[in-house]
Amino acid sequence: MQILECWLKHYGRFTDYRITFHPGLNVIEGGNESGKTTVFSFIRSMLYGIQKNRAKGFDEYQLRQPWEDPDHFTGAMKVHEGRCIYRIERNFLKKDESLRVINETEGLEVEDPEAFLRQITGGLSEEDFVNTFFIRQAQAQTDAQLGADIRDYLVNVEQSGSLRTDVAKALELLRKKRRDLETEKKKAQDEVSARMEDNRREADYVTGEISRLKERLEEEESREEENQTQFVRRSAEQKEPENTPETAAQEPDADAGSAQETEEVQEETQLPPILPVLLLSAAVMAALCAFFAGGKILRTFLWIMGAAFAAAGLWCLIRTAGRRPLRSRSQKRLRKAERSVKRYSSLNRLLGFRDDSVDPELEKKKRKLDMERRKALQAEQAMSRSETAADVARIMKEKEKTEPSAVTQAQASGRTDVIAREIREKMQRKALLDQEFEKMSARRDQIRRGTLKTDAVDLAMERIRSLSSSIYRESGEQFSQRVSTLLSMLTGGRYTSISMDEKMEININTPDRLLKLPQVSFGTMNQIWLALRIAAGELLCGGADLPLLMDEPFAMYDEKRLRNALHFLAGYGHQILLFTCQDREKKIAGEVS
Repeated sequence: MQILECWLKHYGRFTDYRITFHPGLNVIEGGNESGKTTVFSFIRSMLYGIQKNRAKGFDEYQLRQPWEDPDHFTGAMKVHEGRCIYRIERNFLKKDESLRVINETEGLEVEDPEAFLRQITGGLSEEDFVNTFFIRQAQAQTDAQLGADIRDYLVNVEQSGSLRTDVAKALELLRKKRRDLETEKKKAQDEVSARMEDNRREADYVTGEISRLKERLEEEESREEENQTQFVRRSAEQKEPENTPETAAQEPDADAGSAQETEEVQEETQLPPILPVLLLSAAVMAALCAFFAGGKILRTFLWIMGAAFAAAGLWCLIRTAGRRPLRSRSQKRLRKAERSVKRYSSLNRLLGFRDDSVDPELEKKKRKLDMERRKALQAEQAMSRSETAADVARIMKEKEKTEPSAVTQAQASGRTDVIAREIREKMQRKALLDQEFEKMSARRDQIRRGTLKTDAVDLAMERIRSLSSSIYRESGEQFSQRVSTLLSMLTGGRYTSISMDEKMEININTPDRLLKLPQVSFGTMNQIWLALRIAAGELLCGGADLPLLMDEPFAMYDEKRLRNALHFLAGYGHQILLFTCQDREKKIAGEVS
């Protein structure tokens, strides 16, 4: 490829500026601030575009924007490739970036302009182009990326005969795989650690709940034991001995106090249901007699008698309806307790509970039902044994006194059962949490030890590096010889042999000793870097004929070094675009051409 013309339509300080070039050595001379570096960067921008924010503190796009009209940022460049002349057109604006390639010889537009540019540059990436054929001012030294690309190129060609095998990409894929494995491993460890922390917090909470419930259970058991003691003591105090003269003498007031109640109960229970009917009938008969009586005194007496019989009949009726036998009350309470137990049992079956013992309320009602049954049975037995209503009243009084203690004892027993069941459930949950913690701990240890995949990736990367280094040592000799040949031409035969390792560290072989690069002068160092750039460009472009662009490369050269360098470049066979601010390069170039 040869560059024929650059047309800076709107680029940097230039507007509609054209500059032409010819084959061979071109020396473009101009003073400082004349725009040489702008034209120099324009050629690179036409081939690769403008990279935004290429480096910290240096924005190429902002630097090269047109001064007068920033909204028009365009340019064109003519090149000669093969037998045709092509015109490359670019719009550099971010909002309207575009690329066109026109074949002026055939009058056609190239369908894939990006592919065309890769073809004429020999497939060089922009980084490799900058490290080889694009030498900026005071930057003859290459960066580390060039050494890696040269090593990979040599290994690829030696291994497969082509560029199909890319060592750098293989290593990058393996590095990415290793990063992914490490990320997955860390993520799994974090998840397990988080679950273990949640497990630990829940286990601590359950342990605290168990301790609290145990304290409550101890309190309830102490209270239940105290209630039991009080119940036994009250039962012993309320239990009456057999009717003896001594007992009768000791408790005259109690017997006397209950005599009236006994008589009332006896009277109430002995009132026949027919008595109210007879009294009311007598009242009716007295009223009829008074209605038909002839004398006034007799009629008044009969009305008074009828009213008395009516009042007595109503009183007996009210007493008979309001006072029921003891047996009916006990039976009513018993039936009420049975209905309550039956209702709760049915509710449990509807809710799906097969075991009624899990419902403390139902247990409480069952205990109350048993107690009512015992009370009813005892009441019936007492009534059957009692010869008088006084005995029934005494028995009921004793039961009424003992009933509160029995109910309290049943309630306390129900609470202790509920607390004990909660403790068992909490302990079962704690055991499950401990088992899960052990499993997660083993899983975390397994993840930490699980380095088999990462070890395999590391082994593969190490094997590739080892093989690539070995292949480079075997195949890089030819490249070192080409650099040595170019260095000999640049230095006029003063330095004829150099050697490089796979890290691109250079050693200079002299008849006297082996020198490291920092041991030579700065001018010689620049000559070595120039030879390395040219040799690397020839290698990486695959034989493509690319121009060599140089911006003030010989500022530190003395006249002898400059003459040797220009003599070499004049006979190199490639197009050379040398930008300089001194007239000595142009003068010497005219002498050696």
